[in-house]
Amino acid sequence: MTPWLSLTDDPSKEHISILGEFGTGKTWLTLHYAWSALQKYRAAKEQGIERPRIPLVIPLRDYAKAISVESLFSEFFFRKYEIPLPGYSVFEQLNRMGKLLLIFDGFDEMADRVDSQKMINNFWELARVVVPGSKAILTCRTEHFPEAKEGRALLNAELRASISALSGEPPQFEVLELEKFNDEQIRQVLSFRTGASTVEEIMDNPQLLDLARRPVMTELILEALPEIEAGKPIDMSRIYLYAVREKMKRDIKAERTFTSLADKLYFLCELSWEMLSTDRMSLNYRLFPEQLHRLFGDVVQEQKNLDHWHYDMMGQTMLIRNADGDYMPAHRSLLEFFVAYKFAAELGVLAQDFTELAQEQSYLNQDEASDYTWSSYFRRQCDENGKVEFMPPLKSFIPEDINLLAETVGKKPVVTIISQKYRYLDDQNAILELMKNMLSPQKEATKERLLSIIRETRNKSVDEVGVVGGNIATILCKYEPKAFQNQDLHGVKLSHANFLGADLTGCNLNYADLSNSRLNQQSIMRKVSLKNSNFLNTNLSFTNSWISVISVEDLPIDDEKDLPAIRFYYSNDEFTDCNITNLNTNEIAVVCLDKNHSLRWIQRIKTVFFLQYEKYDNFLHLLTIEGEQYSIEVQTGKMNHAEHLDLLQTWQYADFTGVQGLSQRDIYLLNILGSVNLPITSYTPQNDKQFN
Repeated sequence: MTPWLSLTDDPSKEHISILGEFGTGKTWLTLHYAWSALQKYRAAKEQGIERPRIPLVIPLRDYAKAISVESLFSEFFFRKYEIPLPGYSVFEQLNRMGKLLLIFDGFDEMADRVDSQKMINNFWELARVVVPGSKAILTCRTEHFPEAKEGRALLNAELRASISALSGEPPQFEVLELEKFNDEQIRQVLSFRTGASTVEEIMDNPQLLDLARRPVMTELILEALPEIEAGKPIDMSRIYLYAVREKMKRDIKAERTFTSLADKLYFLCELSWEMLSTDRMSLNYRLFPEQLHRLFGDVVQEQKNLDHWHYDMMGQTMLIRNADGDYMPAHRSLLEFFVAYKFAAELGVLAQDFTELAQEQSYLNQDEASDYTWSSYFRRQCDENGKVEFMPPLKSFIPEDINLLAETVGKKPVVTIISQKYRYLDDQNAILELMKNMLSPQKEATKERLLSIIRETRNKSVDEVGVVGGNIATILCKYEPKAFQNQDLHGVKLSHANFLGADLTGCNLNYADLSNSRLNQQSIMRKVSLKNSNFLNTNLSFTNSWISVISVEDLPIDDEKDLPAIRFYYSNDEFTDCNITNLNTNEIAVVCLDKNHSLRWIQRIKTVFFLQYEKYDNFLHLLTIEGEQYSIEVQTGKMNHAEHLDLLQTWQYADFTGVQGLSQRDIYLLNILGSVNLPITSYTPQNDKQFN
């Protein structure tokens, strides 16, 4: 990045957007870069030479409610830091004069819960500071965007805002993507923090090595080493668990009352949930008494208990405090860990080794351990003398009441429609990535518990249950994709569920609410009964992706040029890998290339789109959007009689009698995939602009 900043004579180098997954060091990079720039500024000032740009770091999470760049900087200059600028116009002048380096950190935290156009508008509102003479940096999580292509398009300024005031010539943008650490970088970072033997221990463990590719995980791995060395399971969630336990134990002072590890866990979970659910990423110490009274009731009535907590907060390491007394997470992923923990506990499916953290409670009697809901376990009672009453130890958590779940797990969808596409909790989303390993390994019991909560949404209104059913369905599909097979879920509320990759064969979803949910041809829906169900705004994303390459040897393809492979060429492609004469309109070439790029075989198939494919038993089976089916022998390219067609018709005999909300295209595609009792449609793919 230093060469980019030094090009002050190049007016086209105005803005850079930094994309990276969570924990890859975006915020650290901007702070370190700002610190380096500030040292140069101070040195120039002392030497009496021309001063370079002065860096201004603007954490966008603190200004999520700002509706304009003027209000954002007014808040930043005048209210937060009380910088005595005569007015906003002075900032504009300094910016045009090339005196400032503007660093906007965390665009994803500013725009997490807005629709696609609002997200674009927010970006262009910030882009108003990019004027001749200015330089700006913006960071954003990669997973904030449904697709990498969409993220790059926005941050390259290719998606236009709807605000008329932002029309005109766009500024020049560049996008930089942070890569994860490679082996040598991991070794170097670890060597700064620990001895050679520990470094080698981590480097020799493939799971730890993979986790350490995110810089944020390095410290957590070192914290967790004692439990790792004891042979405990390793995954990202458990590294957080082990590290958090060590940090919390170290932070708690034995001489104080009201500082059990369990209570500290509860406070951090609830504080994290409030921050994430309200988009308020900091809490002033003056608000702590109110929070403690709300969470712990009579137990913290005395001032001395509040003082103990305040003292504790100043000494702990997972929240950091600024000069104004605002506490914020040391890293956003810590909030996401605590929220994932809270959700799993509230649903009553928290794994035992995670539950052990909450079992380290004070004021326990010798009675047999009991089951508690998340909220009841921490609401302690006091006797007439104000002493905390003893209670039985915690055995495990059981589900909260459905009405309470509606305010937490069901408060907002984990699947969000964005411009007819979806941003949803998948393996790239921090909360679900952390939560999926927290669920109990007792699969059958966990499945039944989650399904029972879904059934509780039956005959209830959206106001009563929110999106509890849909969110639990999304979680359950990630945990056990076949959990819905042959289940009776008639009349349940499953709005905003993500069923991609799930197997719902034989499920009864009559009269169910599937509005705003997501399914596609990889969703196995054979013999599903959907009579009179609600598909309003449901995204049946059958045609979102074009097949480009399939591995011949059933190995993952990490690069588009990996060979041997079966490749798909379309009429508008450039044929660089092999000699293919021009394809006709509505024709796709299926090509098998060897490692030396030599052509093994080619088949030309007349179609505008492949709706479904399956590689099985040395055959590539293809289903076109026109309903034609083909089987190609992988080794020879010989076209054979179509076999195993049931593999391709993943919605075979799905009953759509009386279903509401289907589009004409949906009806056509569902028919091709084998569904029954669909309305008649006049849709034809040849007239669809998406394919022509």
